Amino acid sequence: MRIEQLIYLADIAQTGSISTTAQRVFLSQQAVSESIRSLERELGCKLLNRSKTGVTLTPKGQITAEHAAAMITQYHAMLSALSNEEDTTEFTGQILVTSSPMVTASIMPGVQHYMEKYHPAITLQMQNVFNDLVIKNVVEHKTELGFCYYTTMETAQLDALRARHPTLTIRKLYSNQIVHCVRKDSSYLSQKNAALPIIPEEKSIVIYFSADYTTGEKLFAQQLEKTAFHYDSFLVSDDIALIRDLVLRYDAICAMPELTYRMFFNSREYSAIPFPDNISDDLYCVYDADCYEPHFDIVISAVEREIRHILQKRLEY
Repeated sequence: MRIEQLIYLADIAQTGSISTTAQRVFLSQQAVSESIRSLERELGCKLLNRSKTGVTLTPKGQITAEHAAAMITQYHAMLSALSNEEDTTEFTGQILVTSSPMVTASIMPGVQHYMEKYHPAITLQMQNVFNDLVIKNVVEHKTELGFCYYTTMETAQLDALRARHPTLTIRKLYSNQIVHCVRKDSSYLSQKNAALPIIPEEKSIVIYFSADYTTGEKLFAQQLEKTAFHYDSFLVSDDIALIRDLVLRYDAICAMPELTYRMFFNSREYSAIPFPDNISDDLYCVYDADCYEPHFDIVISAVEREIRHILQKRLEY
């Protein structure tokens, strides 16, 4: 018996739908269904009545779901206690956290929800700024923790910052592969191995998912120099609704971090093409070592937990 199986069963008891639960836990309906069947085999009893209109819990399923809910609560309480094992006094107060726009949009909502639920005594005061300002705010002690993306092409810039500020800690949390997001029937899909796809249409739209035009323009300029790629319009935007519309309606191609794709575009309407040259947009945590406090680890662990949660949503190429 695994805790995930109990979580799925407890959620199905609330939603009355395997498909809805599957969407909520970022798994396929088949995976959730098979997990429940495995639990039924282990317990030796039927937990769900399945029909074309949905599912209902059997009497034994209801008993199991009630106990599962209590076990899940205890499980999270255990994790919370373990995260504070070294510091028996729970920190109470406010932590200043600054993040770049893409981190703010894709990761921090889940982090804030987790902190409010399991560490309600800790308040995150959030600030949303561009990458360079994240580190600048940490250096100038305007924030305690910073989270931002830097591409592999910008590692020299990070090394220079470390050299100028010896107490500055820049810690990589996740190597975030960049992908091209296109629609499922896109003309680009037959050209996956090209450095950049050469579009047969007369007009083409290239998008870079970012709130920082300078970074997006620089990244694509370096790539376009290597190809005979021609485009009609180049756009840097973090407007998810706009990008979805352009990709679906005009067969646009949009470069974005893998985590962003998983969060907002990983559906039957879209497909992902790996970005050329293994360029990644890595997620970093930044803080001043002289100002480090043990309770910072609670927030950093919450960010890493949210990344794992996002990665459960299977990426389809």
